[in-house]
Amino acid sequence: MGTPGRPPILPDAYELKNIHSAGGVTYAQMAEYFSRETGEKITEQAVQWRLASIGYMPKAEGRAKYKFIPYDIQPGDGQARQAQLLRCHMRDMDGEDVSGTKLGRELPGFRRRLRHSVLVYDATWKWRFVRREPSDEDLVIRWPEGLDKPSEEFLKLFRLPPEADDQES
Repeated sequence: MGTPGRPPILPDAYELKNIHSAGGVTYAQMAEYFSRETGEKITEQAVQWRLASIGYMPKAEGRAKYKFIPYDIQPGDGQARQAQLLRCHMRDMDGEDVSGTKLGRELPGFRRRLRHSVLVYDATWKWRFVRREPSDEDLVIRWPEGLDKPSEEFLKLFRLPPEADDQES
């Protein structure tokens, strides 16, 4: 960062990492703080790039759970509404508060539909709901035959929450 002959505007990446990991300071808050301190426009992306230069990417770590979605999703199909709702469901089941988001507000309806169906994906038909079978257990997706399921720590992300059974259709 910075221009040749000019000191860098942001502190070094390790100092930023310490600030971020010390407790609840977001990239946006760091950018705002350093913008005020230096009088220069610092963006959230600049903070993210500086931290990524040392391999510190906690936001990417949060997305690592998506690798357990057992489908070979074609480029672009991950943006379908059903895929977005599946990822929102996974974040919610992982303890993230999604209630204030648009997708979070759509989750109850998505889960009501999943009481009687499951979500499947294939490259031809894309994302679709199909009738639930006993082998689907309480999962929101149909697990592909012959593919091992992950440990319960990750499988719980694909389970319907108990309250979904109590909601009216």
